[in-house]
Formats: sequence, C-alpha cells, structure tokens
Amino acid sequence: MDRVALKMNEKMNRTSVVHILYLSLFSLLLSVSISLAESYQEVDMKIMSVPTDWSIRLTWSIPKTMKPSSVLLIRKEKGYPQFKEDGKVVYFGKAISTVDEDVVADTEYFYRFFLLNSKGEVIAWDQHKEKT
Repeated sequence: MDRVALKMNEKMNRTSVVHILYLSLFSLLLSVSISLAESYQEVDMKIMSVPTDWSIRLTWSIPKTMKPSSVLLIRKEKGYPQFKEDGKVVYFGKAISTVDEDVVADTEYFYRFFLLNSKGEVIAWDQHKEKT
C-alpha cells in the first residue's frame, strides 16, 4: 500500500509542477499583451475618404505631436485590422493620401492606419470605415 501511495503522491507532485508552469506562462503572456497594448495609442488623424464604385481615396493628417517614420494602411472587410499583418496592405510610406483601387461596389471596408517608428514598431494608430 505504501508503494501505491508513494506513486500517487509522486504523480500529484508532477501535476502540481505542470500547473504551476502553465500558470506562470499564462501570467507572463498576459503581462506581455498588456504592455504591448499600452505601448502605443489611438490618435485622431482626421481621416477623410471619397468612395466610388471602383476606388476609395483616403486622406489623413498626422498629429504634430507624433513623429512617425512611416504610415502603414491595412484594410479588411469584416472588422478593423488588429495588428500589422491582419489584412491587406493598401499603403506604406510617408505620404498623407492614397487611392485604394482594389475595391468592389457596395462593400464596406475597415481601415487601420499604423504610425511606425524607424524600427517599424507601431507608435500610434487610427481607424476608419467606408462603403463603396
């Protein structure tokens, strides 16, 4: 009986260690997510758009307090892009306007403008939606 109790105790200790490791990993991931979310902010870029059946002209301004190296514009059809790789790249550069010509009539598009520093890291963002 002592051998059975010893084996069960050993198994419980391994299970406890695994649970502690999972909890530690989860709390680490949670803290990383929070710090990433806090590392950049939403800003008012005063976005304007002019839709037609075959294109959407987008114009924006960058707040004077922001000094981005570039703007990355991402588009999706069913909700706003949540990160840089979450949709189709419409524009990347230093201009303040672009034309999205890859659109379909009577479709709603969701855009997110990411302001990037010289390392390609997001420093701020804004969003906009438009229907053709």
